[in-house]
Amino acid sequence: MGQQRSLAKAFGCARVVFNDALRARREAFEAGQRISNANCRSDSPRPNARRNGSG
Repeated sequence: MGQQRSLAKAFGCARVVFNDALRARREAFEAGQRISNANCRSDSPRPNARRNGSG
């Protein structure tokens, strides 16, 4: 039961952070502010990507 509770708490915290970021982006968009995607480029290497091509 401890692991299940720990995972639920971790995912709950992640959900709060995600929802806060989503709200901030939505508010910025509605205010006409520019939202930077500089850190979201699809051609940039992912730090945790596997090098051997699997997964």
